[in-house]
Amino acid sequence: MNSAYVIRKVIRAILTVWMVTTFVFLILRLSGDPTVSVLGLEASTEAVEAFRTKWGLDDPVYEQYLRFLSNAVRGDLGLSIMEETSAVKSVLTRLPYTLILMSIATLLTIGIGISMGLFASLYHKTMKDHVIMVAAVAGFSSPTFVVAVILVLLFSVKLGWLPSSGSGTWTYYILPVLTMTIVESASFARFTRSAMLEVLYQPYIKTALAKGLTWLQVIRRHALPNAAIPIVTILGFRIGLIIAGAVITESIFGLPGIGRLLVYSVKHRDSNVVQVIVILISCTMVITNLTIDMIYGWLDPRVSIARETE
Repeated sequence: MNSAYVIRKVIRAILTVWMVTTFVFLILRLSGDPTVSVLGLEASTEAVEAFRTKWGLDDPVYEQYLRFLSNAVRGDLGLSIMEETSAVKSVLTRLPYTLILMSIATLLTIGIGISMGLFASLYHKTMKDHVIMVAAVAGFSSPTFVVAVILVLLFSVKLGWLPSSGSGTWTYYILPVLTMTIVESASFARFTRSAMLEVLYQPYIKTALAKGLTWLQVIRRHALPNAAIPIVTILGFRIGLIIAGAVITESIFGLPGIGRLLVYSVKHRDSNVVQVIVILISCTMVITNLTIDMIYGWLDPRVSIARETE
């Protein structure tokens, strides 16, 4: 993978973040005014005018956008309108909660989902395969908020084992993590099973077995590496859905992470905080896709060679 390819990918990544940020900026400015959310309906005309002047809301949208870009280049992403503190600081104080939730949920999702799909493919058309796929379809078809409500009713209301909302000890993360894992691991199980079934019936698998390799060696050396590329592709797409799931999950379980902050900020038109969160999420997605491109080259050198010749 040559330097020209890397440079092109970095430039595309920067353009992607810029386009997403610009789109969100325009949508927030054109969809409503934060004045009512902050001051209320009974605010005087003088108070409204002073508020709009203070935050530059009287200026045309293009002037606000140019000012935002100029400040962003210098590392200043503005103040939170609701809290009147640094928007970056408001997001960073809540980031650890989201990182813990997403890290644990992602690891469990990948581990459980791939294991279930691999097991189902190895026992194709048996009762074990049918049971796993029924569970996967049920989990994949269930909205996040439905799974969350069922878990709260079972483990918090009926059994009283776990807290239903809030933050504190590690027990507060069990239901949110379980919710995200159930929904997302079902998708990974289905995709892993499909990818493995396409590989297991290829001629080179039969050739490897004919050469005397054990079934476990064939799976480890030939089946898994070739099935890994579509699985890694799906992983890149599902990261975005995991982030979206974190927004819903944090809102339901009252975790004070950036997902819940995003919902609150959008509701109250706290545009600077929303911009910081969007930039953070965009950068996360871009870095994830860049990492997946690197993994492609490691899994299949032909991918790297083909891309270098573009």
